[in-house]
Amino acid sequence: MKTKCPKCKGIGSVVVDYKECDACGGTGYEDDLFDVGSHFKGVNSKAKAKFDLGSDQDIPCEVCNGKGQVEVFEECPHCHGTGQINVCRDCGKLISESIDLCDDCKEKRKVEKMKHDEFEARRKAARDVYVLDSLCQMRDIDKDKLYRGKITRIERYGAFVSLNNNVWGLMRGDVSDYNVGEEIIVFITAIKSREGKIDFAPAYVD
Repeated sequence: MKTKCPKCKGIGSVVVDYKECDACGGTGYEDDLFDVGSHFKGVNSKAKAKFDLGSDQDIPCEVCNGKGQVEVFEECPHCHGTGQINVCRDCGKLISESIDLCDDCKEKRKVEKMKHDEFEARRKAARDVYVLDSLCQMRDIDKDKLYRGKITRIERYGAFVSLNNNVWGLMRGDVSDYNVGEEIIVFITAIKSREGKIDFAPAYVD
Protein backbone atom coordinates (compact mmCIF):
# COMPACT_ATOMS: atom_id res chain seq x y z
CA MET A 1 0.00 0.00 0.00
CA LYS A 2 1.43 3.34 -1.09
CA THR A 3 1.68 6.15 1.45
CA LYS A 4 3.49 9.48 1.86
CA CYS A 5 7.14 9.12 2.84
CA PRO A 6 7.48 10.17 6.51
CA LYS A 7 11.09 11.29 6.08
CA CYS A 8 10.59 13.84 3.30
CA LYS A 9 6.85 14.45 3.84
CA GLY A 10 6.15 13.36 0.27
CA ILE A 11 8.52 15.90 -1.34
CA GLY A 12 11.08 13.35 -2.48
CA SER A 13 14.07 15.33 -1.18
CA VAL A 14 15.53 16.18 2.21
CA VAL A 15 17.68 19.04 3.55
CA VAL A 16 21.26 17.86 4.07
CA ASP A 17 23.10 21.17 4.49
CA TYR A 18 22.98 24.95 4.18
CA LYS A 19 25.06 27.22 1.94
CA GLU A 20 25.56 30.92 1.45
CA CYS A 21 22.85 32.54 -0.63
CA ASP A 22 24.27 33.42 -4.06
CA ALA A 23 21.68 36.16 -4.64
CA CYS A 24 22.66 38.31 -1.67
CA GLY A 25 26.16 37.02 -0.96
CA GLY A 26 25.09 35.85 2.51
CA THR A 27 23.99 39.30 3.72
CA GLY A 28 20.31 38.53 3.62
CA TYR A 29 19.51 41.79 1.82
CA GLU A 30 19.21 43.06 -1.73
CA ASP A 31 21.96 45.28 -3.11
CA ASP A 32 19.57 48.17 -3.87
CA LEU A 33 18.30 50.33 -1.02
CA PHE A 34 14.65 51.25 -0.69
CA ASP A 35 13.84 54.92 -0.03
CA VAL A 36 10.85 54.70 2.30
CA GLY A 37 10.38 58.45 2.51
CA SER A 38 9.69 58.81 -1.19
CA HIS A 39 6.54 56.70 -0.78
CA PHE A 40 5.07 58.98 1.88
CA LYS A 41 4.89 62.34 0.12
CA GLY A 42 2.96 64.99 2.01
CA VAL A 43 3.81 63.55 5.43
CA ASN A 44 5.12 66.27 7.76
CA SER A 45 8.67 66.25 9.07
CA LYS A 46 7.67 65.29 12.63
CA ALA A 47 5.95 62.13 11.41
CA LYS A 48 8.91 61.28 9.21
CA ALA A 49 11.27 61.72 12.13
CA LYS A 50 9.07 59.63 14.46
CA PHE A 51 8.85 56.66 12.07
CA ASP A 52 12.25 57.23 10.48
CA LEU A 53 10.59 57.65 7.10
CA GLY A 54 13.43 59.72 5.75
CA SER A 55 16.07 56.99 5.87
CA ASP A 56 16.90 54.31 3.35
CA GLN A 57 15.76 50.77 4.22
CA ASP A 58 17.42 47.44 3.41
CA ILE A 59 15.32 45.08 1.28
CA PRO A 60 15.32 41.41 2.45
CA CYS A 61 16.60 38.97 -0.15
CA GLU A 62 13.73 37.23 -1.93
CA VAL A 63 15.73 34.03 -2.41
CA CYS A 64 16.74 33.38 1.22
CA ASN A 65 14.08 35.59 2.89
CA GLY A 66 16.74 37.59 4.68
CA LYS A 67 18.48 34.57 6.24
CA GLY A 68 21.64 34.78 4.14
CA GLN A 69 21.58 31.00 3.69
CA VAL A 70 19.68 28.58 1.47
CA GLU A 71 18.95 24.90 1.98
CA VAL A 72 20.83 22.20 0.11
CA PHE A 73 18.59 19.31 -0.91
CA GLU A 74 19.37 15.72 -1.85
CA GLU A 75 17.22 12.82 -2.96
CA CYS A 76 15.44 11.22 -0.01
CA PRO A 77 17.18 7.90 0.70
CA HIS A 78 14.05 6.50 2.33
CA CYS A 79 11.81 6.73 -0.75
CA HIS A 80 14.55 7.21 -3.41
CA GLY A 81 13.07 10.51 -4.49
CA THR A 82 9.56 9.26 -5.24
CA GLY A 83 7.91 10.86 -2.18
CA GLN A 84 6.08 7.59 -1.50
CA ILE A 85 6.84 4.32 0.24
CA ASN A 86 5.17 0.91 0.15
CA VAL A 87 3.94 -0.35 3.53
CA CYS A 88 2.11 -3.44 4.75
CA ARG A 89 -1.62 -2.76 4.57
CA ASP A 90 -2.14 -4.49 7.93
CA CYS A 91 0.67 -3.29 10.21
CA GLY A 92 2.23 -0.39 8.28
CA LYS A 93 5.73 -1.91 8.17
CA LEU A 94 7.97 -0.83 5.25
CA ILE A 95 8.05 -3.55 2.58
CA SER A 96 9.23 -3.98 -1.03
CA GLU A 97 7.25 -2.50 -3.90
CA SER A 98 5.98 -5.83 -5.28
CA ILE A 99 3.98 -7.02 -2.24
CA ASP A 100 1.06 -5.80 -0.10
CA LEU A 101 1.68 -7.67 3.16
CA CYS A 102 4.75 -8.34 5.26
CA ASP A 103 5.69 -11.95 6.07
CA ASP A 104 4.37 -11.70 9.65
CA CYS A 105 0.95 -10.43 8.54
CA LYS A 106 0.76 -13.03 5.75
CA GLU A 107 1.29 -15.77 8.32
CA LYS A 108 -1.21 -14.15 10.69
CA ARG A 109 -3.86 -14.01 7.95
CA LYS A 110 -3.14 -17.62 7.04
CA VAL A 111 -3.65 -18.75 10.65
CA GLU A 112 -6.84 -16.69 10.97
CA LYS A 113 -8.21 -18.21 7.76
CA MET A 114 -7.45 -21.71 9.01
CA LYS A 115 -9.25 -20.96 12.28
CA HIS A 116 -12.22 -19.52 10.39
CA ASP A 117 -12.41 -22.54 8.08
CA GLU A 118 -12.24 -24.91 11.06
CA PHE A 119 -14.97 -22.96 12.84
CA GLU A 120 -17.20 -23.04 9.75
CA ALA A 121 -16.62 -26.77 9.39
CA ARG A 122 -17.59 -27.34 13.03
CA ARG A 123 -20.61 -25.08 12.68
CA LYS A 124 -21.86 -26.98 9.64
CA ALA A 125 -21.26 -30.31 11.33
CA ALA A 126 -23.12 -29.11 14.41
CA ARG A 127 -26.35 -28.71 12.47
CA ASP A 128 -26.99 -32.43 12.88
CA VAL A 129 -28.78 -33.19 16.16
CA TYR A 130 -27.71 -36.38 17.91
CA VAL A 131 -29.77 -38.51 20.29
CA LEU A 132 -27.69 -40.58 22.72
CA ASP A 133 -28.38 -44.24 23.12
CA SER A 134 -29.13 -45.29 26.68
CA LEU A 135 -25.80 -47.15 26.87
CA CYS A 136 -23.63 -44.18 25.82
CA GLN A 137 -21.15 -42.67 28.27
CA MET A 138 -19.36 -39.29 28.47
CA ARG A 139 -16.54 -40.60 26.28
CA ASP A 140 -19.04 -41.13 23.46
CA ILE A 141 -19.99 -37.44 23.05
CA ASP A 142 -18.15 -34.75 21.08
CA LYS A 143 -17.57 -31.07 21.77
CA ASP A 144 -19.19 -28.52 19.42
CA LYS A 145 -22.02 -30.86 18.42
CA LEU A 146 -25.77 -30.69 19.00
CA TYR A 147 -27.64 -33.15 21.19
CA ARG A 148 -31.22 -33.62 22.20
CA GLY A 149 -31.73 -33.65 25.96
CA LYS A 150 -34.24 -33.15 28.74
CA ILE A 151 -34.22 -30.60 31.56
CA THR A 152 -34.09 -32.43 34.90
CA ARG A 153 -33.55 -29.55 37.33
CA ILE A 154 -33.59 -25.76 37.28
CA GLU A 155 -31.50 -23.55 39.55
CA ARG A 156 -30.93 -19.79 39.64
CA TYR A 157 -27.57 -20.22 37.87
CA GLY A 158 -28.79 -22.54 35.10
CA ALA A 159 -30.54 -25.75 34.17
CA PHE A 160 -29.33 -29.33 34.41
CA VAL A 161 -29.84 -31.22 31.16
CA SER A 162 -29.72 -35.01 30.79
CA LEU A 163 -28.80 -36.61 27.46
CA ASN A 164 -29.50 -40.09 28.84
CA ASN A 165 -29.30 -41.79 32.22
CA ASN A 166 -25.50 -41.70 32.14
CA VAL A 167 -24.69 -38.31 30.63
CA TRP A 168 -25.81 -34.94 31.93
CA GLY A 169 -24.48 -31.42 32.28
CA LEU A 170 -25.23 -27.78 33.14
CA MET A 171 -26.66 -25.15 30.82
CA ARG A 172 -25.73 -21.81 32.38
CA GLY A 173 -27.51 -18.51 31.96
CA ASP A 174 -31.09 -17.30 32.11
CA VAL A 175 -33.35 -20.34 32.14
CA SER A 176 -36.53 -18.63 33.30
CA ASP A 177 -38.32 -19.63 30.08
CA TYR A 178 -37.60 -23.34 30.54
CA ASN A 179 -39.43 -26.00 32.55
CA VAL A 180 -38.41 -29.29 34.15
CA GLY A 181 -39.16 -32.19 31.81
CA GLU A 182 -38.90 -29.99 28.70
CA GLU A 183 -36.94 -31.44 25.79
CA ILE A 184 -34.40 -29.09 24.27
CA ILE A 185 -31.48 -29.10 21.85
CA VAL A 186 -28.14 -28.17 23.40
CA PHE A 187 -24.69 -27.35 22.09
CA ILE A 188 -21.72 -28.84 23.98
CA THR A 189 -19.27 -26.04 24.78
CA ALA A 190 -16.92 -27.96 27.10
CA ILE A 191 -16.28 -31.52 28.24
CA LYS A 192 -14.44 -31.77 31.57
CA SER A 193 -13.64 -35.48 31.67
CA ARG A 194 -11.59 -35.42 34.87
CA GLU A 195 -14.37 -33.66 36.75
CA GLY A 196 -17.11 -35.60 35.03
CA LYS A 197 -18.83 -32.36 33.97
CA ILE A 198 -20.29 -31.09 30.70
CA ASP A 199 -21.16 -27.49 29.82
CA PHE A 200 -24.09 -26.86 27.52
CA ALA A 201 -25.46 -23.84 25.66
CA PRO A 202 -28.96 -23.63 24.20
CA ALA A 203 -29.12 -24.27 20.45
CA TYR A 204 -31.78 -23.39 17.91
CA VAL A 205 -32.18 -25.46 14.77
CA ASP A 206 -34.48 -24.58 11.89
